[in-house]
This record gives sequence, structure tokens and C-alpha cells, in this order.
Amino acid sequence: MHVPMLSSSSTSPLACPKAAKHPMRSALSGCVVALASVLICSATLFAQGPALAGGEVHDASSRQDPSDFDRARHHFDHHQYAAAIELFDAWVQDPVAGDGAAGDRKALLQVEAEYRAALCAMYLYHKDAVWRIDRFIDRHPESTWVPKLQWALANYEYRRSKWSKAIVSFDALNPRRLSKSMRTEYHFKRGHARFETGDLEGARGDLLRVKEDPAAQPEFLEASEYYLAHIAFAEDRLTTAMEAFESLSAIDAFKDAVPLYIGQILYRLERFEELAERGPSWLSEDRDLAKGDHKELTRILGEAFFHLGDCTSASPYLESAWTHAEAQERTAGFSYIVGTCRLSNGNPSTAITALMRATGGNTPLDQYATHAMGRAYLELNEKPKAQSAFAKAATMDHDLEMREDALFNQAKLAFETDFNPFNDAIAAFEQYLNEYPDSPRRDEAYGFLLDVYLTTRNHVRALDALDKIQRKSPKEKKAYQKLAYNHGVDLFQSGQTDEADAFFKRSRSFPEDATLAAESHYWQGEIAMKSGSDAPALSHYRTFLNAPGAFNSTKYNEGEYGAGYALFRQRKYRDAQVSFRKYADAETGAGPGGHRADALLRIGDCFYIDKDYGRAVNAYDKALDAGTTQQQYTRYQRAKCLGLNGDLNGQVEGMTGLLEAHPQTTFKGDALTAIGKAEIERNRMNEARSAFEQIRSELPGSPFAKRALVDLALVAIKQNREDDALALWQTISTQYPDDEVTKDAFLLVEPLLVERGQLDNLPDVVGLSEDDIAERTYAAAQDLALSGDCAAAAPKLEQFIDKYPNSIRLLAARFHLGQCHFDNDNGDGALEALEAVIAAPLSDYHEPALVMAATLRYNRDAFDAALEHYRQLEQVAVLKRHVLEARIGIMRCSRALGDGETVLSYVDPILDDSGTPADIRTAAHYNRALILLDRNDPAAKADLEVLAAGGPHAEEATHQLAVLILKDGDPVACQAAIFEQLNRFGGGSDWSFHSFLLLAETYIVQEDYFQARTTIDQLQSNVQEPWVQEACLDMLDRIVQLEQPPTAPADSTSAGDAPNSDEE
Repeated sequence: MHVPMLSSSSTSPLACPKAAKHPMRSALSGCVVALASVLICSATLFAQGPALAGGEVHDASSRQDPSDFDRARHHFDHHQYAAAIELFDAWVQDPVAGDGAAGDRKALLQVEAEYRAALCAMYLYHKDAVWRIDRFIDRHPESTWVPKLQWALANYEYRRSKWSKAIVSFDALNPRRLSKSMRTEYHFKRGHARFETGDLEGARGDLLRVKEDPAAQPEFLEASEYYLAHIAFAEDRLTTAMEAFESLSAIDAFKDAVPLYIGQILYRLERFEELAERGPSWLSEDRDLAKGDHKELTRILGEAFFHLGDCTSASPYLESAWTHAEAQERTAGFSYIVGTCRLSNGNPSTAITALMRATGGNTPLDQYATHAMGRAYLELNEKPKAQSAFAKAATMDHDLEMREDALFNQAKLAFETDFNPFNDAIAAFEQYLNEYPDSPRRDEAYGFLLDVYLTTRNHVRALDALDKIQRKSPKEKKAYQKLAYNHGVDLFQSGQTDEADAFFKRSRSFPEDATLAAESHYWQGEIAMKSGSDAPALSHYRTFLNAPGAFNSTKYNEGEYGAGYALFRQRKYRDAQVSFRKYADAETGAGPGGHRADALLRIGDCFYIDKDYGRAVNAYDKALDAGTTQQQYTRYQRAKCLGLNGDLNGQVEGMTGLLEAHPQTTFKGDALTAIGKAEIERNRMNEARSAFEQIRSELPGSPFAKRALVDLALVAIKQNREDDALALWQTISTQYPDDEVTKDAFLLVEPLLVERGQLDNLPDVVGLSEDDIAERTYAAAQDLALSGDCAAAAPKLEQFIDKYPNSIRLLAARFHLGQCHFDNDNGDGALEALEAVIAAPLSDYHEPALVMAATLRYNRDAFDAALEHYRQLEQVAVLKRHVLEARIGIMRCSRALGDGETVLSYVDPILDDSGTPADIRTAAHYNRALILLDRNDPAAKADLEVLAAGGPHAEEATHQLAVLILKDGDPVACQAAIFEQLNRFGGGSDWSFHSFLLLAETYIVQEDYFQARTTIDQLQSNVQEPWVQEACLDMLDRIVQLEQPPTAPADSTSAGDAPNSDEE
């Protein structure tokens, strides 16, 4: 503790000491600042004449050099110490000459000169002043000047504020040898020095001696009473201190110093009414308060009005104190009071700024401040932030009533701002009702809870809560049904079909809504269709269509459509076309987005399979008019049915129209073949020949090309071009000696060969004897395989392959064996057989063998081998679906092998193909999005937007879109996107946790560290995943670093203040 020195000069009046700082901040906060008053020192110290001469007066006649000594005395008496010390030092250094009385007199003058030189050094604040005094005392311990010099030394250290040294010097004196007035000064100065060193007990003893001295000088008496009052204040003897300061307030010198003490005492005694009554007068303009006193009095006066509940009166004082307060003076308590009054006076924004400084610790004040922040955010309609504040206040139990209110408000806001999965309204209300079952708000809480059941996206927890209600009201049963149904739909749309099926069953536990009960069967039919369970799917669709509430359902027509496909896939084509026709008729005139065109196409397929070709053509025409996406297939089927129905001209025109509209169609080989055969039937051989030649030129590596050779041989025979026919036979038998086309060609040219005697060296394929036996063996095994009896077929096929390794049916046998193994999940056996087929020259079995082998390799993660097969399949595939499957396989394998460029090159062809299934489209968009994201290519946004519309990657895509928004520098839009995502998908998934971390990142970008910390605290408390915990810790470290204020420079001692230690 520091109190600047009391000057020993007697020329200045006593000034008012400054008061201590507010006592609430520490046990003895602040210092008693300077008494700038001047206290009268002992008159004997400065009196001229005999006292200073040690009782001796020398005249000029008794000195050897009276003029020098007299000049020195003259300078000394007139306070010209610099001139005096030079002469005194010269006199001391002058050796004593002679002996006798003259020598003794000079020796005495030299002692006096040394004494006065020491005083001069002290008055001049020379560094050797103390050394001179100590040396004098050591050299002349018996001198009468020693007590005077000790007194001077004590006052010297006192004036320099060297309190410890001053105490030592005062202790060296014997107060009994001092005059009465000097004893008073002695006790005051030693008491004051003890006060400054913190020895309050010793200080009180000395100062009481001054107070009890009836003859004490007023200046010492009043100053002693002031310091005694401060000691009582510091020791919490507030009543004693109050009485002392009240008496001092009547003294002009102290009237402006004591108001702060009195105000602080009234504050600590909680006498707020009296403080509020007296305080304004202390702050009036006629007062000359120190700046710090005025600021502190302003603050405690404002706080007094606050404690009296009068924030209107408190506000001017609090705001003034807040404005002038240093950062460290804006304590948590002060910040809470300022913030609370700002909130009370209708200023929630500025209230939050102050209240934030009161948070951060698990203390009652933290609970009050956090709760007040929640109310402030509510007034600003910032409900998510209000909820976070109430949630934090509810975690503390210092004030139980406040905790209950905070918990209720948190639950209510969780309902109103349901984007946050950790602000679960259901859990919040359940906690509230569990902890406060008899609360007056119980009915209101249950009302909110029921509303939450109907609107929350967290269906599972809502249903679990409803399960706990033993006696459910009709409203609760209806809520249960709706929640289970909606969650089933969400799971279905995210690809979790097994889980969705369970929730659709669960929704029928309370079939309050007949339409929802019916629609649950519709969705189970969709699930069964996805899994390939056609019979159960049909059962669910029919249950849905026959249910009482189905007719009012928007899914009714879709149920007919689904039933049609279930029947179609079971080869019940007549029943299937009835369902498809019902759907198509119901959807007549409907807008885009339906399946009417597809239903019409399937009606055509059903009539085609039933050989009702005329009606098939009619259905295909309607499908084309309806805008079917499968234009090529529909045109091909329509033309084919025209030919089958006897309209060869219509068939040729239809096939020709298909080729003109789609020059690169995958049906080119089929269409040209059909045109050629139709022209043969129409006896237009040149046109037929042109079609088959076009196949050879445009599709040279396809199976159609070798079949076209046979057809060209037929045309040649019909045109009597026998040499051309035999030349074609030679080409076929040479290029395809083991292929069935050779046998077919042989049957055509056999008469010519017989006629010309060219039956020598025929390919084995046309042999009869051994092949007849082999043919019968193969035919038996093939029938078994085609009937699906692979258990019996496989051994027979293996026996055939071993016995007839050179048979023309060897390739077919291997294919059927591979297919049987494939169907029975014998992957190794299937691959052995299928690879042999693939290694053989191109055949009709090449394409399906590649499909199966590629599938097996892909499922075994043998991506290199699978990729090779898919590339071959793309080159040789005749069926459009196989071309598409090849491209999909190439995309998938390339993705697995890290070949992003290949993936990107195949995405567009896959997406452009109208026959691409929805799940494959999703996979294509997903693969391209991942690659573009890895490259930081903003083009990923387009694919992400498609994925975000629905499907298994919707939540991930929505999160990635939010990341792109933040990268674009828009944290507010990013927050909106995150909230929309959490509203849509709820919580509990890894992507929701990623989004929650991203939400905290947006707050950091906005420098809203309170919300960022609250968000991370909630995530850390609710999710125990190690990676989430680690991410939370890393982000909290970042927030701490960002919140760390810059280091303030150390305060320097202001001019005029004395130092706080014994060192200057």
C-alpha cells in the first residue's frame, strides 16, 4: 500500500487526500493517495542560531579563518546550500595548525562544518547525503549534533518516501529526549510511514498517540484521524470508519475526500436508500472530487439505484461510469448490472454487449447474466441465440427458480427454432416435465410437447416419447401414426428401405388416419419392388388399392402403376396391362412428372408378348405421343409389331424412320436386319442386299455382321448369283469355322456344294455323325439350364464339355454352365466358364458372358479385370441396356481405381441415356461431384444441387453446398443453408455433425465467439464420436486464441505520484 510522503515544509496548507477505490473489488482495493498537505516539521530542525550550533556561538575572533567560515554560515542561513557545502568541505579538509586553545577551537569548527555539510548534502538531495550523516555519527558518536542529525535523517528519508528507512531512522531516536511538539510530529510521521508499509497495527498505535495528545498540532491531528478512519475502513470496522469520516467531512481539507469512503461504506452495509439520497449531492459541480473518486462514486450510486430496483434512475450513472471505465474495471458484476438495466430500459442490443462480459464461469452471476442474455435475444427476436443462452443458464443450479424458467424457455424455443438437432424440443420438454412435474406451466409444456410431436423432424425420439404414454389420447395416437409414417418416408427417400419398412408397419399400430394407413402399404410395395420381391410388392399394392382410405390418397394412381410393374415382372402380362391402362387413363391430362408415357409403353409390351400386334402398335403410338423417354425402343418395337402383323411396308418405313431419327441407335443392327428380311419377303432383293451390306460396313465387329453374311448368301441364291453365294460361304466357313452361322450357311449352300462337288474339307460344324450325338447331349443339358434347374444342368454341362471338347456347342455349353454357377453364387466356377467364352472368338454368348464376368469381378473388387470386361462389352454389346451397363461399369471401376478423368468422360453419356435408372443417375452425379470437389472445382455445385433434391446422398450434398456458400464469403447464407439442412434431415448423422461444426465456423467468421463456443459446447456434450470430440477441442482452442485480448502495456506511474516501493 502506498501513501505519498507528507512534506515537512511548513509553507503549504493541508490538502485533501484521495479516497480508496471501491472496496467490493478486493479486501483493500486501491491506495490511500497522497496527502498533498504540508505538515510542519520540528521548528528546531530549521531554527538558526544556538540550536544548530550545538549550544555554542563562535565569534570571528575565535576562528583561524573567520571570513570563510562566516561566509559558509551566511550561505547556510540563507538556504544557499550548494555554496555553503563547498566552503564547509574546504574548512573540514583544512588541517588544524598549532596546538592549544586555537587548535581546539578550529577542531570544534571543523566538526560543526562537517555536520552542516551533511545537512547541505541532505537538503540538496545529494547521493552521498546518507553516507555523510552515517560517517559523521560514526566519527563523532558523542557529539551533541548526533541527535539533531538523526532527526534530520529520519525526516530526509520521510520526505523521499523511503518509508522503511524512515521507520528505521525514527526508531533510532529516543522520543523522550524530543520536545513535546517534536514527539507529536515523531509519532505522526512514524505512524504514517508504518501505514505506507502496511503495518496498520503499528500505524494505529502511533496515530492514536497523536489523536490522544491534547496539545497536538491541528494539521497532525486531522491527518491522523483521516488515516485512522482509513485503517478502520480497511479492517472492515465500518461503523467506526463511518463515524470518523462523517466527522472529517466537516473539515474543508477533507470534505472532497471522504464522500467516496462514506459511499463505499453505505454500499457495503447495503444502505442503498441512504446512498441514493446523499450520492447526487456529492457529485454536484461545487465539489472538487478527484477524477477517480468521481468515477467510482458514479458507479456505486448507479448500482445503489439498481439494487433499489430503479433502473431508470440508475442508468445515467451506470452509463457514465461504464463509458469512463477501463477494461479491467468493467468487472463481471458491474457488467451484469449495466446489462440488466439496459435490458430493463429497452436496449437489448447494448445490454448483450455488457452481459457477455459477465459470463464464462459457473457462478451465480454467470447464471443470472446468461439468463438475462436469453431475455435480451428474445426481445431482438434472435431465437436461436436466445435458446443457446437459456440452455446454458439451465445447466447451472445456483438459483433453482431461474433454472426452471431457463429450462422452460429453452424447451419452448427448441420448438420454435427446430433446426438444431441438439436443441431437441421433445427432450427439452421431457426434461422440464421430469424435473418439475408440479410446475404451474405443466399444462403449457404438455401443449407444446404435443405440437412438437406433429412438427419435429426427430421422429424416432418423438415416437419413443409417445411410447412412454400409457393412455394415449386420440390426438396422441394420430400424432404417433403420422410420425411413424413420415419417418418411414424419410428413410425410404434416403435409401434405408429395411428401416423404412419397419416404420410403415409401426405406423399402423394406431390407424387413426385411414389414408395414411393405406399409404403405408403403398410404400411397402415400393420397398418390395426395390428389393426384387415382386409377389409381396403386388400384395401390398393391392392392399393399398382396396383400403378404405386409398381413394382419397394422392398415391392411388401410383399404386396402380406399381401393381402393373409387379405383375409385369411376374410375367402376368394381361393383368399387368389392365393396371397400366387404369393408371394411364387416370393420368390423362395430368401435368409433367408422371409415368403415363412409360405405362403406355408397357401396355404395348404386354400386347406384343401376347401377340396382339395391332393393339401393341396402337399403345406404342400413344407412348410416343405422350413423350416417352425411350424413343428408340418404342419406335423399334412399333415397327417390329407392324411387320409381325403383316404390314411389311410399315415395318420398313418404321425401321427406316428410327435410323434416320437416331443414326447411332443401339438398335441399328436389329433395324437393318429387320429391313433386310422384310425386303426379302417383299422380293426386293437389291434393297435387302443394301441393308445387309450396310450392317457389314457400319457394324463390322458385331454379331450382326456375321449373320449378315448368311443373309447375303440367301439373297445371292435368290438372285441366282451362285458364285457370289459360294464366295460368301467360303468367307463364313473360313472366319467362323466353329460358329453356328457356318452351319446355317451350309444349310443354304449345301445344294450348291453337292452340285459342284465341294463337300471336302468341310468345317466340323457341318459334320453329322458325332455331332448328332453331341447335339442331343447338349440339348438335354441346355433344356435343364434354361428351365432353371441348374443343380441338374451343371453336372451334365460339365460332362459334355469334358467329352466333346471340339463340339460346336462347346461355347454355348460353357456359357450355360457359367450362367448356372452365376445364378447359384458359385463365383469361381462361373468365372472359369465365362472367361473361356470371352477368350473365344466373338459369338452370341460373348455379350452376356461379359456382363456376368464383369459383374463378378466388380463385386470381388477386382476393378482392373472388371474394367477390361466392361470396355470389351461396350465394343460388342448389341442390347442397349448392355451398352449402358458397360458404361456404368467403366465409370464405377474408374472411380474405384482413382481414374477421375475417365469417370468424368462417362458421366454425361450415362446421364444422357434415357434408360439410365434413377439410382445410377444419382451415382453418376455423386461420382462427378466428389471428383470436382477434390479439385476445388465450383462446377461441382450443379451436381450437388441435383443430389440435394433427394436420395441417399441428399444430406451430404446439402452440407457440401453450405460449405461452398461459406467459401464464397457469405456466412449468413451458409447459416440459412445449414438450418434448412437440419430441418430437413434432423440430427444424428455424421453429416449433421459436420454441419454443426460448419455452423460454429460461420459464427467465428462473424466474430460471434459466444455463439461459436455455445454451438461447440452443445455438439461436444451430445456427440461422443471420437472424431467429433477432437474437432470440437480443436475449434475451442481456436476460439480461445481468437478471444484472447492483446496484451496491454504496463501502467506507468503518473507524474507527481511517489513510487510504490522503497526504491525510487
